[in-house]
Amino acid sequence: MKRLVLSAVLLICGAGARAVTSGDVVISPENTGVLVDKFFYDFKINNNPAYSESKLDDLFVTDGFNGVRTPIWGNINQPAHPTNGVVIGSYYSGHVNMILEARERNPDLIVFASKKLNGDDSFPDWVKDASGVIPDQYAILLADYIEYMATQGITIDVLGIDNEERFNEGNITPERHKDIVDELELLAAARSFPMPEIIGPEDFDPDRNNWMEGLITNGWGDRLDIYGTHYYARWRPIAALQSDLAWAGTREKWHTELHWDQKDADDMYEAEISISAMWDCIDNGMNGLMWWSYSRSGFRGSIMKDFSAPLIGAQAVAVDDADGADILTTGRLQTRAFLRGNTMTVFAINVDSGTDYSNLLFRVDSGYVIGDVEVLQWTSTNDTAGAVSTVSPTGSRSFEFDIPDRSLSRFTFTFAPSELFAHYAFEKNLEDHSPNHFQGLENGPVVYPPGRDGFALSGSAEIPMVGFEDFLATFWLKTDAAGGALLAGPDLDVSLLHSNVVFTMGGQSVTSYKPLNDGCWHQVAVERTFLDGGMKLYVDGRLEAYGTGAVQALSGTNLTVGGIAGLIDELRIYDRPFGASDLEDYDAPSVLLTVGGAAEERGPVDSFVAVSACPAGADYPYIDLVEDDGSWVWGYAGTSLRAMSVGTATDPVLLPNIGSSCFTRTTDAWWRGVCKLQFDDLVLEAGTYTLSFYVGDADTNYLFYAVHTDPETGNH
Repeated sequence: MKRLVLSAVLLICGAGARAVTSGDVVISPENTGVLVDKFFYDFKINNNPAYSESKLDDLFVTDGFNGVRTPIWGNINQPAHPTNGVVIGSYYSGHVNMILEARERNPDLIVFASKKLNGDDSFPDWVKDASGVIPDQYAILLADYIEYMATQGITIDVLGIDNEERFNEGNITPERHKDIVDELELLAAARSFPMPEIIGPEDFDPDRNNWMEGLITNGWGDRLDIYGTHYYARWRPIAALQSDLAWAGTREKWHTELHWDQKDADDMYEAEISISAMWDCIDNGMNGLMWWSYSRSGFRGSIMKDFSAPLIGAQAVAVDDADGADILTTGRLQTRAFLRGNTMTVFAINVDSGTDYSNLLFRVDSGYVIGDVEVLQWTSTNDTAGAVSTVSPTGSRSFEFDIPDRSLSRFTFTFAPSELFAHYAFEKNLEDHSPNHFQGLENGPVVYPPGRDGFALSGSAEIPMVGFEDFLATFWLKTDAAGGALLAGPDLDVSLLHSNVVFTMGGQSVTSYKPLNDGCWHQVAVERTFLDGGMKLYVDGRLEAYGTGAVQALSGTNLTVGGIAGLIDELRIYDRPFGASDLEDYDAPSVLLTVGGAAEERGPVDSFVAVSACPAGADYPYIDLVEDDGSWVWGYAGTSLRAMSVGTATDPVLLPNIGSSCFTRTTDAWWRGVCKLQFDDLVLEAGTYTLSFYVGDADTNYLFYAVHTDPETGNH
């Protein structure tokens, strides 16, 4: 864990005084770890489980477990496999019923079968001798079990052929493991049942007898699909675990028996070491987890549930906290974070540190905290559910909360990543198609007529907003109205006024030159940069106006989109400035310039671009040419060279088209003053080059021409 500088003030108040410490907990959503994609519930702990409907709902719907572990019997207490080819189904009836019930609640349930441990009587006599299990005989027992479960409608997805070898008589060494798997594969082929994935070694502690090293170095690694181990909170043998994980390589890695040690009088300490042991596994890349004796009630159960369920399907996110302690140190502040969809869950454990963290600041270093933060906090082992509260963010990326000594805390909030914040396509709804899924709300009568792409918004809607610094909104507009609301909030306003777009922030406004009420589709983009308050207004990909507004973060109040008599489509909101990728909706035709011959023979390349209005009498279009690097091309207006941009380093903005004076009328065609492209100072190697251009009028009646080419129909 990266260390932070900690500012502390020690209050000397007599015996038992604590340090009151301040410092940030920094969450880095772009720095992610393992995805915890499997979390099992353990049916194996029961001989004949029979859970109520409500308990099954709690486990497989509310908590979201997506796998179960179930036992393979055969010992003297549960002699389900008395001989070759015989399975006594009554020993499995409870487990079969529970698996089927669980699968009704989660059709993608993973079934993990594991040999049940019972000391020196873990295996029936017919599959073992004095040295341990007999591979071909034990493989028959496993095949019998797999086939029996198939008759009950259950496929065994994962098979554990051993369980804590130090406590049973099977002596399943790496070589025996290899032999058992080989025999089982032969039986699977002969009996036509699917071969399950094999997990191992499933021992009491990792790296015992160098089991993984022996398997891999002897060339038997292909007999193991998933690395599985037990890792006890009381000892947390992290070096041994890391050794095994290194030998496991790219295999999935599961901790298949998380134990909540209940051997101390201090339940708060037990909670700390048990949760920390789970975090050890996640920190080191283990993607599958399972508690032994999972509970949902009491202090232990509430911690186990509320610190585990949010992990299912969540990805670990890097956290840098104030104490700088490594992951093994108890009695210090321990923090972790996990992201599932757009839900961020942050945990904090502070047990016996002697430190109360007052108004501890939690912040994300990218993205945004959306809405209030839900808090669960336990400050006493008498808490059976945790104290529930909410806290409002202190800014767009942070919140504060007290973390007293001897406390466990969980914080949950909606997280919005940077870049694309929201995307409303208005496909007959107000769904957000960004990863954030911020649902909008209709504001009065709303209809969704055909739009530029699919359907569009006609009416007004409310959409969520946060306190952005940099801000960009892009959308498509089609209207014949002279005025109306487009996008509005307490800090900004985008409207159509006298046929032009007006962008207002902090009492300052910028206005487009181009009228947009022609009944055609136009793209509008408004941008605000935080550092200088810069405002820019783009129409159809072209910068038309700019200025300076307020230098402050935007408020988190909702935005109102629409209200104009017209259509709005494909609204996107970002937390960055305008970029070339935001023009990807333009389908710009291209002129191919072929340059050949010796370099000394090359000179200016003569070319022109014209547009022909069809039918005759249609309004002239706005036409500009740009090179591939985005710079505006110089050209001729009549016979005079005309700069298409303001020729200063500080203000290279293309002058807007202000009327037909920019065109020369020829036979049935309007010509723009760029009809002769000059590349006098451009060094071109032999080859083919592309010069892209667009027309700011979407009328498909216009045709595009280039020298010696046929017309192209164009929509931009």
